[in-house]
Parts: sequence; C-alpha cells; structure tokens
Amino acid sequence: MLSRLRGELYLLSGALLFSFNGIVSKIVLVDGLSPWRLTQIRTGGAFVILFAIYFTFRRSELKTNKKELPWLIAFGVVGVALVQAFYFVAIERLYVGVALLIEFTAPLLFFVLPAWQFPVEIFTKDMELLGRFSQYSLPGWVLILWIAVMGTIAPYLLVVSGLKILSASTASIFGMIEPVLAGMFAWWWLSESLSGIQLIGCVVVLLGIFVADKARSKAGH
Repeated sequence: MLSRLRGELYLLSGALLFSFNGIVSKIVLVDGLSPWRLTQIRTGGAFVILFAIYFTFRRSELKTNKKELPWLIAFGVVGVALVQAFYFVAIERLYVGVALLIEFTAPLLFFVLPAWQFPVEIFTKDMELLGRFSQYSLPGWVLILWIAVMGTIAPYLLVVSGLKILSASTASIFGMIEPVLAGMFAWWWLSESLSGIQLIGCVVVLLGIFVADKARSKAGH
C-alpha cells in the first residue's frame, strides 16, 4: 500500500511540474524565442545535464547495444523532440489548458536549426512574467534553466520512478490530470479562462481518474 502511494505521489508530482512548465514556456515564447528553438534548448539542455550526471556517477548505464540503438533514436526523435516541438507550437497559439486538452486526445531540429545560430541574446534578455506577475521580470537564462531542469528532467524522472512501482496504464491515468492542472495554472497566472464545455471536460477527466484508480485498487485486492 505504501509502495503504491509512493508511486502515485511520483506521478502526481511529475504531472504538476509538467503542467507548471507550460506557464514558464509561454513566457519565453511570448518574449520572442520560437517553439523550435525552445525545443532545441530544452531537449539539448536536459541532455547535457543528464549526460554529465550519468557520465560522472553511473557511467556503466550509458552502455547500449546495436539492437537497442534504433529504438533509442526513435524514442529521442519522436517521443521527445517532436512531442516537445509540437507542444510549444500549440501553446504559442492557444491557451495552455486548451493545448494540453487537445494533446491528451490522443531533436530532429538539432540538425535543421544549427546550434551555432542559436539566438544567444535570449539568455540575458529580461522577460516579463505576464499575467498577475507582469510587473516582474527574470533573465531568460533563469526561465530556460527551469524549463530544462524542473520542466523536463525532474518530471520525467518522477514519472519513470512511478512507472517502476505502478503499471503503465495507471501512469497514463495519472498523466491525464496534467491538462487539468495546466488549465488551473493558466487561469490563476495568465487569466486564461476555459469555456463551459471545457470545464465540464476537466471535471469528467478528474472523475475518470478517480473511478479508474479505485477500480484498479479493488482489482489489485
């Protein structure tokens, strides 16, 4: 029971960080960085940080074989880079909550956008925090570092930790709370309001998560 509770806490924390990351990403996008460049710096930054940690402390786990390599490449391109790219394109054009609701109905760009042409001035640019905190600003490097560490590395590690304890289907159920949380953050911070039908959808998602989790708990007993 305690093990299951720990797994659920990992998954919920991961969803919380992923959801809040939408707000931070929106600030950076509004201030001029393109979705494709944000994808590049998010995935690239996360890669550099994680590689440095594993190379220093757990080097043996970096080894792979020829059989695993194509799957790792496919996961990196499709499961990470393209997912992030299209997500950023969506929240640049839509409310954060709406974009995530659409996402839940269902860096190749390190080569297309050369790293040496990256707009490095974005790191020192002061970015307005928008919404209720529009009177404040932070330098771009702080927000981008947050996106790479707290918006990418931390939530992915939490989700993976949860998957070690709970099943993939349970993890998927908890993952569905992400658009609801993102909508709440966007409403509180950016005053992005959802329509009546979208609010009903959020309630349905929460009820579905509750019912499905209860059903799986009973099945486990």
